[in-house]
Amino acid sequence: LKHIVSKSGAKIVLSSTWRYTEENTNAVRVRYTEENTNAVREKLIQAGIFTEEDNFIGHTAHLGMLESVPYFPTCNSHVSRTDEILLWIKCNAVPRGCTREEFMDDVSPEKAYQPLPSVVSNTEELFTKGKEWSMTGNWILDEPVELEQFIVIDDLPMLTEGCYGKSLKGHFIHTNMKTGLTMEHGRAAVSNIYKSCSNPDCLLVKGEGEEVPGKN
Repeated sequence: LKHIVSKSGAKIVLSSTWRYTEENTNAVRVRYTEENTNAVREKLIQAGIFTEEDNFIGHTAHLGMLESVPYFPTCNSHVSRTDEILLWIKCNAVPRGCTREEFMDDVSPEKAYQPLPSVVSNTEELFTKGKEWSMTGNWILDEPVELEQFIVIDDLPMLTEGCYGKSLKGHFIHTNMKTGLTMEHGRAAVSNIYKSCSNPDCLLVKGEGEEVPGKN
């Protein structure tokens, strides 16, 4: 992980189960998840990945809190970890030079991409669920981050999870629960971060002065 961050300058969004607990009492949930998150951050500081001033830039929603929604592995599940990550990107990331409003307007290709659980009908409604779907505070940032590229690191088979798992192809590093994140994984992650996207409609800008494909 230190190799990935130092070579790419990547920022970290926490999406693991460290961010929640099965406890039913809200006060216990808050204390437990804050302690867990702080413990992970402290480990990253000790490893030299974070400085004392660094922190996660955010965390994903916990869609496991939703009731009466199909769960993976049902074919129409929208509450897998894959969905949680894609929802975070949908709501919190924009291409360089764009505002959240511009990126979500009616002419944006992203407008049609709606990886939403059935309990909400549109992205605007989703923004009201920031605190409801989390045990560690609002998962929707006040201001979006500019995204050029992203990778997801997990030991789950995320490419086959839910409806949108295949959307992570080229962005996913599949680790092993026993051996964890290896240097081989780290090098592959850095390579993925710097590779060009083959999607002709991709909205990501790859370098200074380079125009977004298909846009003026």
